[in-house]
Amino acid sequence: MAKNRILIVEDDRDIAESIGLNLELSGYDALIIDDGLAVVEHLRVDHSFDLALLDILLPGLDGFALMEYMQKYNIPALYLTAKTDVPSRVRGLRNGAEDYIVKPFEMLELLVRIEKILDRTGKLNKVLRY
Repeated sequence: MAKNRILIVEDDRDIAESIGLNLELSGYDALIIDDGLAVVEHLRVDHSFDLALLDILLPGLDGFALMEYMQKYNIPALYLTAKTDVPSRVRGLRNGAEDYIVKPFEMLELLVRIEKILDRTGKLNKVLRY
């Protein structure tokens, strides 16, 4: 069975690489893109992602604007951002995000939330081993 593919949209390279490494160690395939407009271009040719982790404050196009593209391609999204204000949280969730996590975060909590979203949306690829 194929691994779940997760798109990481994050402009802080250290955070993005840390998330990517942890996702790969947890059995996921991850792709990092650091610019909102680059995400839109990439999705035109490859939109086979099971989940997107979106920062909000991005160059090119912000994470709120990217939600339209996630919905267009049926990609569930989780906001992972430094924006702590309640209006941003409400906006993100009302616009269609599955979850909203504020930085800094615990990696284990992120991994559990990812698994729950993939399961809830029917996109979790489970591998049974015996």
